[in-house]
Amino acid sequence: MSNPTTNYKVGSVDLSNIFQPLALGSASTVTTNYSVTGYGDLNNIFAAYTGGTQAATTGYNVPGYGDLNTIFAKYDVPLSYTAVDGGVTITPTTINYTLNSTTFTKLYTFTNTSISGTFIANGPTTIGILIVSGGGGGGGYQSPVTSNGVGSGGGGGGSVFLGTTNIYGNDTISIVVGNGGAGGGVNSKGINGNNSTITATGISIIANGGGGGGIYISGYEMGSSGGSAGGNSVSSFANSASKGSISISLINSFVSYGNRGGIGNARTNNNASGGGGGGGATSIGGSSSGAGTPGTGGNGGNGGGAYTWSVTGISYGGGGGGAAGYQSETIGTGGGGGAGNGANSSTTEINNLSATSGPAIGYGGGGGGTRSNKTFNGGSGAQGICYIFVQ
Repeated sequence: MSNPTTNYKVGSVDLSNIFQPLALGSASTVTTNYSVTGYGDLNNIFAAYTGGTQAATTGYNVPGYGDLNTIFAKYDVPLSYTAVDGGVTITPTTINYTLNSTTFTKLYTFTNTSISGTFIANGPTTIGILIVSGGGGGGGYQSPVTSNGVGSGGGGGGSVFLGTTNIYGNDTISIVVGNGGAGGGVNSKGINGNNSTITATGISIIANGGGGGGIYISGYEMGSSGGSAGGNSVSSFANSASKGSISISLINSFVSYGNRGGIGNARTNNNASGGGGGGGATSIGGSSSGAGTPGTGGNGGNGGGAYTWSVTGISYGGGGGGAAGYQSETIGTGGGGGAGNGANSSTTEINNLSATSGPAIGYGGGGGGTRSNKTFNGGSGAQGICYIFVQ
């Protein structure tokens, strides 16, 4: 049972979230002269106050009676929730998790990247949110193929936001889960992951997708900025993370994760060098180790670390590993959370793609970079995810 919106507000909270529905009590005989189109006076909407704990003072007064909280009962409706992901109603799992001094007992999981999810509570409450964007794709390959080229950078991990917020009753929360970015193809860097977002009245969270990994052509192309930045091919500069945006009112109750990509080393004496690792949720991407001695190549940089959430035990937003420069040098290792490893000469095309798409468990990881003398694409970034948890 819920109230219609009145457009009479205390701060940003409508009276419908402050007073008890009439159906759950008795009618007041007091005419307030505050009316709502289609309903008339507020006494046709709210139940009368008959004793016990009062609602907070509203600032709306009725001559001879005082504040509305002396006329109407405090909102006290058992909370219920409706959550839909991909057109299917979600059944929550049971948890016991405390964040920002609020203990949560139910967890709703949203994973569909094609259809927006929705979440509705029948009354005002505090919810928790963890949202992860899609990881960036790893850098592609050079053409014409050369044995003394440069390994591509790993894709950046998706950004991660975690925190709590108050919501209105019967307000629809819209959830968009971002997919991972495709790996780069011939002479192209990886594609950025897609953003994940949550929007509702007074709430806007945009988790930027991870940046695509860089590639060396005739000159380097740096990995892209993103939730965590993609790793570079050859560059002395580190690109920055652009984690996303959040409503001003939520800044103090949320933390965000995302870091810059690693640096690739320049070739020396026409020897190949490895690509930098993509940035991860909790640490920057690793830089490649060097161009190697003649006939060899440098090692790929490791991807930046993922964020592991204690509630699920799953890691999120790890950076993709940078590719080794030439043959059997060490590939960059993905930073977890769905992040793929880089490639070297012992890595076949199909293995590279499957490895860089990330493991079955993990979200928002960046794809691995491709070795310079292999003609296959960089690995794809892993998709994002969103959790809403309630009391």
